[in-house]
Amino acid sequence: MVLVTAHFDLDLAGLPVKSDLLNTRFDRKPNVQGEPTLLMYPLMSDAPTYYVRYATGMRLASADRSQGGVPTQAGRMGQLIVTADRLLGMFIQGSAAGKIIDDTRGSIYTFACSHDDLASVEVKTSWRGKAVEAFLNSTPDQDVPFRLHLFAVVASLKDDGGYSYADLAGVLQLLTPAGRQGLWAHGET
Repeated sequence: MVLVTAHFDLDLAGLPVKSDLLNTRFDRKPNVQGEPTLLMYPLMSDAPTYYVRYATGMRLASADRSQGGVPTQAGRMGQLIVTADRLLGMFIQGSAAGKIIDDTRGSIYTFACSHDDLASVEVKTSWRGKAVEAFLNSTPDQDVPFRLHLFAVVASLKDDGGYSYADLAGVLQLLTPAGRQGLWAHGET
């Protein structure tokens, strides 16, 4: 699976809505303060899988070789979803490809890739050895090479709008083969 990206201008009153391009759906749920929160849900294939959704600070840099290698930058705040076979992301605040992103107005930028598209994960640590940043790099043979920079992991977002504490170490653990196998086996949503 090659990196797939898309900008959406969602009609928030018309949610939920499905994206066949990303095999996802979008919906709003009230958070713990009662405010509506836009959430992205992976749609499952024939084999059931579980996923974990994180509130993150992240940046995505990519360059589609079929478009002459024109670079695309997206970044600031969003959601990263780790499934057993895919990574999905939704930028909810910031900018992408020169457009302002603001989920409260329905403007989002999304991406999806397979774990097989990842060549390496570089981790920067604090002086104490705690992971503070991670760079997920695509395999060199990708038509759309990319680099995902995770610079903050704030919480694990639940399907009902609730949340729990999370950190970068938890995301990195799920990116390992053992972590992904755990999502196939019992899952966590």
